[in-house]
Amino acid sequence: MIKWYINLPYYYKTASTIFVHAGIDEEAADLWEVGTSNEMFIEKYPAETGYFYMNIVAGHVSTSSIAKDYNFHDIYYDGQSHFYIDGIDSYMSTVEAESRSIPVLVCEENGIDYIYYSLKEDGTKTQFVNKKSSFN
Repeated sequence: MIKWYINLPYYYKTASTIFVHAGIDEEAADLWEVGTSNEMFIEKYPAETGYFYMNIVAGHVSTSSIAKDYNFHDIYYDGQSHFYIDGIDSYMSTVEAESRSIPVLVCEENGIDYIYYSLKEDGTKTQFVNKKSSFN
């Protein structure tokens, strides 16, 4: 199990989205795959927001700290390129943690748009849409 785990790649990439634990070196632009150190893939801090030519889905940093709202524990979308999914805050009380649901992000490509959903425990969802043209 440990051998399998340590041999996992640092990121997963589709045509439009980078899935990574902490982040990438966005200053490296389209050379991010070779320009990002292994440490940055797993330890990047602080989280970045704003435009990048691909979507980035990351965790590592609590969404409440990115949103600057202690009570925010959902998917954080910056409206441009970044989705942060670490909605569980290590500073929550046990009661708070037990009353929260775990944020789930579903990414779906329908041929025109890239659709991302934040799913709630009660079945409600929030939809975020990124136009394919933004990745050209």
